[in-house]
Amino acid sequence: MPHLTESPHIQQLMTEANALYKQGKLAEATRKFGEAALRADSEDPAPWRAFSGALFEIGKYEECIEAAERALNVEANQDKIKILRLRQLRCAFHLQRWSDLVTIMEGHTKAGSEIYPEAKELCLAAERYMKGENAHSCGWKEVVDLPRTRPKPGPSDYYPVGHDEPTPAFSSDVLKNMKRIDISLLYGGIGDARHFFQQLIHLNQYLEDIKGTGSKQAPADRNATFEFVLQDVKVHAIARLLILLRLLEEINQKQARKQTSTQELELEEITATAAYIFACGIMPAWAYARLRSTMENLLREAQATDGKCNFGATWLDVPSGTVKQLVPVFQAWLADTKGVLAEEDVATAQSRPLEGKTHLKDYLSHQLFKSSAEELQAHSETSMVFPTLALMREKEPDLYTISSSKIPLKKKIERLKKYSQKNWKRNVTLIQEDEYFLWDNGSYNNRSGKMPQWVHICGYMNNLQSEATRSYTHLSALRVQSNEDRTGRLELQPIDVIILWFLEAAKPLASEKLDIRVELQVDEITHQMDCYQFGTSSSGIKRFDAVFLSNIPDYIGGQLSIVLHALPILKDTNKDAFVQSNWFFNVLLFEEGQPRTIAEYLCLPDIEVAADLLGLSYQNSEKLQEVDASGRQKGQLWAPLMFFHRWETPSKNKFRLPNKAWFLRWLAKVFFKMVLPVTRDYLWNTGPYAGASLHVEQPLSLYAFLRLCVVLIKRGIPSAWISTSFLEPILLSGTIKTTTRPPQSVPLQCSEAINPFWPNSKPPSAPLQELDVTAFLPELKAMLSVFRNVLPLSLPQYDTIIPSPSSLRRLSMKMSFLSLAVSNQFQLLSLLFINPRTMSVEWTRDPKSLPKIILAGKTRGACAIISAFNWKLDDSTKNPGVEKHGVAEWVMALEGWEKMKRERWQVALIMTNTYLSLTDGYPVTKAEERGMDW
Repeated sequence: MPHLTESPHIQQLMTEANALYKQGKLAEATRKFGEAALRADSEDPAPWRAFSGALFEIGKYEECIEAAERALNVEANQDKIKILRLRQLRCAFHLQRWSDLVTIMEGHTKAGSEIYPEAKELCLAAERYMKGENAHSCGWKEVVDLPRTRPKPGPSDYYPVGHDEPTPAFSSDVLKNMKRIDISLLYGGIGDARHFFQQLIHLNQYLEDIKGTGSKQAPADRNATFEFVLQDVKVHAIARLLILLRLLEEINQKQARKQTSTQELELEEITATAAYIFACGIMPAWAYARLRSTMENLLREAQATDGKCNFGATWLDVPSGTVKQLVPVFQAWLADTKGVLAEEDVATAQSRPLEGKTHLKDYLSHQLFKSSAEELQAHSETSMVFPTLALMREKEPDLYTISSSKIPLKKKIERLKKYSQKNWKRNVTLIQEDEYFLWDNGSYNNRSGKMPQWVHICGYMNNLQSEATRSYTHLSALRVQSNEDRTGRLELQPIDVIILWFLEAAKPLASEKLDIRVELQVDEITHQMDCYQFGTSSSGIKRFDAVFLSNIPDYIGGQLSIVLHALPILKDTNKDAFVQSNWFFNVLLFEEGQPRTIAEYLCLPDIEVAADLLGLSYQNSEKLQEVDASGRQKGQLWAPLMFFHRWETPSKNKFRLPNKAWFLRWLAKVFFKMVLPVTRDYLWNTGPYAGASLHVEQPLSLYAFLRLCVVLIKRGIPSAWISTSFLEPILLSGTIKTTTRPPQSVPLQCSEAINPFWPNSKPPSAPLQELDVTAFLPELKAMLSVFRNVLPLSLPQYDTIIPSPSSLRRLSMKMSFLSLAVSNQFQLLSLLFINPRTMSVEWTRDPKSLPKIILAGKTRGACAIISAFNWKLDDSTKNPGVEKHGVAEWVMALEGWEKMKRERWQVALIMTNTYLSLTDGYPVTKAEERGMDW
């Protein structure tokens, strides 16, 4: 009796499956093979043999083992038996089930099967993996603490002045409709904290809404719980925020007691001080005195107990590491007669134009601003925001006389300038650190262009009013009535608008109906998120209902950084959890809008492909659709990028298996983008945005590439595609054979993006070429050594091509350069190692040609590049001139390092936008060497 495989229907299924397989449609082919296997004669091994092969290709390794076993039960051909058994071993290897692999091998041995070389190699590799896991304790903690990005050469500025409208993560209306409130929020790159304060405003509105109604969303004995983590990479931002939080606590303490008229005035002084710190470049002397006393109190209380400090607020936690960093900032701000603080006075502040001044006429047409028109016009020239009428009368009667006098505005402005320059002070919390201003030529005289512009007070008033809650509006009306009773003038002063905002923000922190915890953190945001993702810090594993990043992705790698670090820390239990971000700094460069950002940061053509491959999608709200439609109508496809996007948890997007060939081409494109940033001249010869491409940050490195590999495999990419088909050939040969070429444009042109779902029938745009990548092997091997216990992939020859963690070393080198040669921010760095005796001189003639020279193999064995390392600039007191000193620290395997020392290699800092050397070549023998601290 013939096998059913010979039946026309089974033959048709097998034919269709083979055709789909050749087209690269592996998932569809596997389904066809599976259907044929289930319908075929149980004595026929062919369909099960084909089915197992297809399952292996799509990464279904457990199912492959089972299918291969079904075929082995009836297979008689010894060659095919050998193929099936080897396939089973490979599956166990890629599943990292070392003991299962040995068991399978023992079963074959007992059955008298021939032991073939590749099977022996897999078993030996499995044994080595098991020994490696026991011998080395590298895990996510060690991975998280590795250098991860290209550093900037100098100190970056911090952002005490916001631009976007303050937005709550959860509005009062949303909160009212929740059955139970237990919310965690992370604000990354907190800046001026406007979004956090606005969330507090909505918490207060929520309290007003449920007052007397009985909360429907929780039992009476359970409070609404809120956890806020407020983070910034610049300690100055957290120091400024801590001052404001301390003032909010004082506001609540004052409001808790019955107020005399004197105490009411003191409460007004506290809230006005908060307003000045938050929104003004200059402030009255009495507000400055309270600012100083607040900092002095914080310094006295900067003592951590059990690893944290609350600075007198029961709802506040500040880890000891952050407390330690805050102390020198407060000390510097208090020492306002030294450095740049001594150079910056009220007159210099008034000499700089206010951001938004040109919109004054538009502001004054609004009803809100009409009653204060004269003050707002004066503010444009003097930067002064008048205190409340009560405070002016009590503390600054001369100012009250000037402000209420009936003299021409021009003359009044002259008097106000004279008065403020004599009696007012600079807001020291807005001024950058000394080294930031000393960067170019070592002189404070060059600070004018680097001082951030203060926003016109109308900008703050407009933002707060446009997002006002009902409770805030009601309080504003009472304030107007109070002013009318005291002065006979029906108006809301500019300072009142911000004072009321802080009064409302303070209330939830004292509410007995809310359980609020606020934590302050100073850290690099992707590192902070990884600590929460993997539980590698004292805080343990944390998940959030919302992560606010604002335009931080402008600087940390766009959507790819969101995929790698932010989306994984969203709560799985909250289907509506989101990461909120927007673009701000570089939007004009993304002329095609969102597709161009997807191309630049992910090398993919559009958001739909990103959703299928990486799980990246966003909540397409009605408001966002309106903004998008408006941008298209105006021909400004980039405009919607400035509006907040809320990125969803990846579990909302079903994974779709890509075409293997095109996936590997896309992966090569991403690899090249990580290791060799596109050359970006500081000045473009053509185009309307000369020099702007430099501002598209290229910080991501090989570290990010390996993290991407983890995400891809967890999403559903077969681990063998990345290990066997991509990484292993690179590690063994030092080359990549591909039709892909490195990126050629910044931002990446949409035409350069690769769609991993393209079919095999689509021809590549370039012929197959072998590109040399030996320059990146030292870093790649060192990274893989630390990653090997967390990477969900296996490399058969890993012990011969990847160094053991015990052989890794932290190396550091003191270096110096002239700051006039480089921007302190935009030009990111790499470390270049060269053998000066054999390195091609072609690079020194044309530095921008270095990527081409490397990939052509002209530097093979004579050049290495480290993409991720730490760079620490010396303290400013040691760096008063144009020569800047710092220390570079990187990780490398001992064997390769010893070889470099024997051959007298040199190391230099290079700028990734031009590939020019920033420093001299330093002999590697001068580097300091130490272990990895594990």
